[in-house]
Amino acid sequence: MTMKYYFRVFGRTSLDPEAEADLLVERSVLWLDEFKQPERYQCRNIGLYDFEDVMYPGFDKYYSKDTAHTPYFSLRMNEELEFSPALKTTFGGITTKDHAWLKASVWIYFPDTVRSETPLLVISTLHEGGNYKYRTYDVTDKTPGVWHKIEYFYQTPAVRSREDEIVIYVWNRSKMTFYMDDLRVDAFTLME
Repeated sequence: MTMKYYFRVFGRTSLDPEAEADLLVERSVLWLDEFKQPERYQCRNIGLYDFEDVMYPGFDKYYSKDTAHTPYFSLRMNEELEFSPALKTTFGGITTKDHAWLKASVWIYFPDTVRSETPLLVISTLHEGGNYKYRTYDVTDKTPGVWHKIEYFYQTPAVRSREDEIVIYVWNRSKMTFYMDDLRVDAFTLME
C-alpha cells in the first residue's frame, strides 16, 4: 500500500475503483513476469545492439557478414565467445517510480543442428555486484537455418538502490557456434 492510497481510502466505507491505481504494483512470484495493464505505461527504447554502425570494443573480430537479421552484420558467437556485449543501465536511468517493465529481445540463428544447451537471453539486476533478480530465457524453436526471436518481459524488482545496475546479454553456455542480431531493450514506465 502506498501513502497516497492510504490517505485516499482512510475512513471511507466504500472504495473508489480508481484508487487501485495508487496501490503498489503486483509483483510476480513466478519465473515468468506477466505484463499487466500496458495502457498505464509509456514505452521507450533504452538500448539496441544491431552490430551495424558501432564497433563494440573487443567484439569487432566476431562481426559477421555470413548472415544477419537486419543488414548487414550479426555477431558470431562460438567457443571463444561465451558472453555477448551487455546492454547496461541503472534503475534510476530507467524510471523515478517504484518499478518499470523491460521487454528484452534478440534474434538467434543456428547454422547447424543444435546441441541440448541452447544460448540464453539473460536479464539481471545487481546491487554492489551481486544478483538479486536473475532471469534466463531459452530459445523455444531450434530449427537450423532460420532466425528465431527470444522476447520476454521482465519486471524490475523492489530495488535496494536507484544505482542498482540492470544488465541484458546473451550467454553461450554450451559454447556452440550461432549468430545473434538486434539485441534490444524497451522500457515501459508508468505514465504521469
